[in-house]
Amino acid sequence: MKVSAMMIPLLLLLGCVSKGDHELIQVQLDATRTALSAKNASCYEGMDQRDAQVARLERELEATRARFVGLDERHQQLLGEVESARAALAELVTTCTPPPDPPPTRRRGRPPEPPEPLPPLVQATVQEVQEALALRSRSLYELEQDQAAHRAWTVAFAPMLNEGRLSLHLSQGQTMVRVPTVQIFNEGRVSISPRGELLLQAMAKALRPTADMHIQVAAHTDDLPLHTAEHASSWEFCFDQALVVVRALEEAGVPAHLSAASFAGQLPIDSNETLVGRQRNQRIELTLQPIVGGATAPVEALPAGEDPVPSVQEAPAEQPAGDAPGGD
Repeated sequence: MKVSAMMIPLLLLLGCVSKGDHELIQVQLDATRTALSAKNASCYEGMDQRDAQVARLERELEATRARFVGLDERHQQLLGEVESARAALAELVTTCTPPPDPPPTRRRGRPPEPPEPLPPLVQATVQEVQEALALRSRSLYELEQDQAAHRAWTVAFAPMLNEGRLSLHLSQGQTMVRVPTVQIFNEGRVSISPRGELLLQAMAKALRPTADMHIQVAAHTDDLPLHTAEHASSWEFCFDQALVVVRALEEAGVPAHLSAASFAGQLPIDSNETLVGRQRNQRIELTLQPIVGGATAPVEALPAGEDPVPSVQEAPAEQPAGDAPGGD
């Protein structure tokens, strides 16, 4: 129980407070005075800090105002310099601009004088610019034609692309059909598997509409050395595979000019350090090369009225040869 100092003597006179209670109340009163004094000192200290902070902010405000005034003066000075420069430029343009040429006068009975020929250097420059523009126009036209042809081939091979049996690639203006070897041949052999016969029939159907084409059938393998009774090296093995594909396409009625090529393991598309990489390197590639003046795309790739843009914009990712379904 807290009792004020004025009440203590009164309580003692009335006999309501014992001596022990009096001492306890006195201790509480001293503690209260000490706490109030400390709190009062803390308040004064906080006020001093706030006063110092206010003074510092006022000084910073004055410095900012002074900088602003200096910047405004510099701004006005720069505006004056800009106006002076504009006036000098206008005067210079007026001074350097030659007066307009008077209209040519024609004398009755005499033809107008021909314009003066351009200097040789100007004529050569104009000719170079015209040739460069013509070359760029031809390049853009050829690029558009190549892309349109590639889209048409994508439509023609769409069923096989959707099944993941092959992929199409556009390189240097030519469409290339890439087929994993395991999709056509029995494993490690040059004989066509049953599902390879179906695939070649479907490919022949896609290639049949265009006759003015040269199709190079190239066979590739990995870098493992190969030597059997039938083949002395990978070169002979790949050439036999390419030749088998050429004969199959001919028998299926492909009218294009066909040729066979062997690259063995010289042009890998993946690392030979892994099984998946070796399987991707074992492939057959058909490069569709239009003959000069001939068609560049299958003219019957789409029925009339259908959208020429294929539903599959890009060839689906190739499956590793070992993951292909089926097999013989």
